[in-house]
Amino acid sequence: MKSPSDRKTKTSSGRKARTRTVIAFVLLFLLLGVGGYFAVTFNNLRERVATIQTQSALQEIGDAKDLGEALKRHPQNRVLLTIQKVAKAAEETNAAADKLLGEIEPPSLSRPIDYVKASRNDLDAFRADLKVTEAKASAFASQYLALLKGERGEVERFAFSQNVGKEGLSRILDNLDRRQAEAAAVMSKVSASRAEYYRAYEKYVAMLEGELGAFKIVNGEFIFPIQRTVDRYNAAAQAMTAAAKRVAESEEERKRLAQSQREGWMQLAGK
Repeated sequence: MKSPSDRKTKTSSGRKARTRTVIAFVLLFLLLGVGGYFAVTFNNLRERVATIQTQSALQEIGDAKDLGEALKRHPQNRVLLTIQKVAKAAEETNAAADKLLGEIEPPSLSRPIDYVKASRNDLDAFRADLKVTEAKASAFASQYLALLKGERGEVERFAFSQNVGKEGLSRILDNLDRRQAEAAAVMSKVSASRAEYYRAYEKYVAMLEGELGAFKIVNGEFIFPIQRTVDRYNAAAQAMTAAAKRVAESEEERKRLAQSQREGWMQLAGK
């Protein structure tokens, strides 16, 4: 049988244990609270540092007048590295677009047709190539949009890997989206004008095929026996000429856009 003193000692030990447990929970709560506070503070500080770095990077481009020069001064600046990645991705997209455009027209269309010697089979084959080329020209617009989507994803992944901060990421992606929207609009015109040209060209050849054997070519001009055929020929030729003009105009717009966008990265500096 335990004595009163034993029970008193046990009760005192239990109270001490409970007290230690309470103190431990309080300390744990305080540590978690302070840890959470420092985590939030650290995140805010990191974001603030990223913002300062972004502003500094943009000022560097403005002062240096050149991204490459700014990178020489600060080769580890994450914002500058991301902007460099954006510019490189844009160049790769342009190169891929040029490749797609170069593949639209087959070599057979670059050879002029001798309408005096051409047979119906020759003209049928030429018209078939024109129809295929028209379809490829029309498809270019959607292919270009796919290139832009891939470019944006590549840039976004790189920017995240660099931890450039919300402000830096927002400014870079906003600029990228504006550039891509402008490029998509121009390339849509390039696609549509080329498709229109090949469609007009096919109708022109079809018109001549229908009159095969009934016309002559004198000094490079087609001579038809009746006025109605002359009118049909003129309409087909004028449609083809107008389409060719729109192709040239869209190409000029494409060249101007490429030049302006190469210079457009300076806008990141707020200029």
